[in-house]
This record gives sequence, C-alpha cells and structure tokens, in this order.
Amino acid sequence: MFVRTASERDLVAIRALLVETWHATYDAIYGAAKVTEITDEWHSIASLKARLTRPNSEFLVADDGRRIGGMAFAAATTDAK
Repeated sequence: MFVRTASERDLVAIRALLVETWHATYDAIYGAAKVTEITDEWHSIASLKARLTRPNSEFLVADDGRRIGGMAFAAATTDAK
C-alpha cells in the first residue's frame, strides 16, 4: 500500500470503509440504528467531499492499487475551542 492524497473518485470507497469500521466498533455500544444515523451524517458523500477542499487540511488514503485500505483526515484551526 502507498499513501496518497484522497480524490473525489475515492469517496465511495472511503465511505464504505468508514461505515464498516464504525459498525464493527460501535454497534455493540450504541446499537446499529444509532451508528447508521451517525455515519449517514458524518460520512455522507457530501460531508466527505467538503473535506477535500477544506483549507489547511490533509485528506489521505492508503491505496494498494485495487482497494482503499485506510484513510486519514486532519485540519489545522486557529479556533481556541
């Protein structure tokens, strides 16, 4: 696998990875319905797409040429909160 900048063509695979991971991690804690509610909002294609152009941020994927095996997103902010 190699790490590269995410692009719009990766968003469906990134969403699928996030949804699968969140359900595997949190269904037993919050229930599948609540996890679906969270991922539908936080990991929608529109939400992920907005991150691609967010200033002062990095959106990366781990790609083996056949599939996305991981992702990372980080953004700098001057907000003191």
